[in-house]
Amino acid sequence: MVDESAQRGAMVALTCESEFGAARDEFEAYLHRLTHHVLVRRPTSVECLAGQDWIGGGPTVEAAQRNFSESIGESVGLTRMACFSAPRGFVWTYQTPDHHAAVMFSMATATPREEARDFMLGLAGQVLQERSWGLVATERGLEERFDPFDLVDRPWQRDPSSSVQSVLEESLGEGSVVEAFACFRIGP
Repeated sequence: MVDESAQRGAMVALTCESEFGAARDEFEAYLHRLTHHVLVRRPTSVECLAGQDWIGGGPTVEAAQRNFSESIGESVGLTRMACFSAPRGFVWTYQTPDHHAAVMFSMATATPREEARDFMLGLAGQVLQERSWGLVATERGLEERFDPFDLVDRPWQRDPSSSVQSVLEESLGEGSVVEAFACFRIGP
């Protein structure tokens, strides 16, 4: 989810014990509300988010999630979240049609977001196609860490003789950079 200015974005990974539960309209609506909460309240971690007052009023996010899980009769889990700001550019998100993966970028560039569409779709495709980035052991298990410097030094998948950074600057202008990115995958 990206705000109207396109300079702030949020993304969450929410799991459900069944594909049927995840395909329900109620699940999509809750996911949208939760992502909006993250966009507005800007928690710094999943743990911080769980303890925040629910933006929809009432209990904490953790209690709201427990109530939602009970209401649909399925176990629902928040596994990851990310919040990005791009005061010198834009935030871009892309979600796969099957909703099993999403990617978000914070870009510093003078190029308007609309004009960057083709490059950003290519970059999102490249990140989603590469299955593993820097894996780090955390208390919640293995998590991918996304270093923008690692990304921009890689070969551009559409032209391996060029780096991501060189194509980025060619497409969006000299000095354009990826400030941050995240990729969440759920399921296969």
